[in-house]
Amino acid sequence: IGRAITFGGGYEPKSLARAALIMNRGGTFVDVGCNFGLYAVTLGCLPNVHCVAIDASYNALARLHNNLMLNPTISVKTVSCALSRQADLHCFDTPVRANSGTTRLLEGETMHHNHPFWVAGSTLQQVLQRVAKPCIKLLKIDVEGHEMPVFEGFDWHGDFRPENIIR
Repeated sequence: IGRAITFGGGYEPKSLARAALIMNRGGTFVDVGCNFGLYAVTLGCLPNVHCVAIDASYNALARLHNNLMLNPTISVKTVSCALSRQADLHCFDTPVRANSGTTRLLEGETMHHNHPFWVAGSTLQQVLQRVAKPCIKLLKIDVEGHEMPVFEGFDWHGDFRPENIIR
């Protein structure tokens, strides 16, 4: 991502522009798999936008916190957590050390990689109940193929039901 931004001037420019258009009047943005905060920091600069940034990687969140220190007016709540269908401990690895975007959930035999780390997990529902308002304007999920278990940890009939999320 950093290389694309440095040499190409941007990363996912159409998605980021669309997200900015959706959030241009303010609201709550939830960024699951936030990495170093490309979306959260960009959208958090917009007036009246409140962000919730969630990631399982301590390295990614450290970079996000550094970015937030450089931009103290941005409204971002950070959550260090692995989201899934139920609360549990999850094993992760970052196969390419210099690229936090390669952090992946390990299962079975792959849990014996060189430098795995364990992260406490929760459901999306539990996290949102603690740190977000029921009216979420935009939800972005990028968790390297683990998106469906994240959705399965969401109560579509509670306070965060679709008619309260999608406006």
